[in-house]
Amino acid sequence: LAPPNWEVLQLLGNSVKRIAALVAKREAFVRWNIKSFGAQAYIINRRGMTKLMGLFLKDGRQHLGPENVHADRWIYFMLNSHTATRFTFNLRAGLGTDIQKFNHNSDGLQERQATARNLISSYFPHPFS
Repeated sequence: LAPPNWEVLQLLGNSVKRIAALVAKREAFVRWNIKSFGAQAYIINRRGMTKLMGLFLKDGRQHLGPENVHADRWIYFMLNSHTATRFTFNLRAGLGTDIQKFNHNSDGLQERQATARNLISSYFPHPFS
């Protein structure tokens, strides 16, 4: 079960080291920390979304400030955030990222994603594979 006071649940990140550490946990969710980067799959509840809109919606427009902040940072830092230790989602194979254009389809990114994908699959195999 999710923690009773959650506002966002990170269901999938893309840090291989963090995924390896998370699968060893007994709890279904742990407090989010900066090592759990990635916004591949997450759920924000109504309370969390209301809080985000109060913080970042000004005069009907999105306002994140003068800096370009990645969504996984401003969502997880601003809310009561938890990370799943059991994965019902997995990373896409070989597609890179659609958000961070500076490393889209880089060899290093694709290699990390493939490693994370294989790690998740080894612990949580797809029922039809």
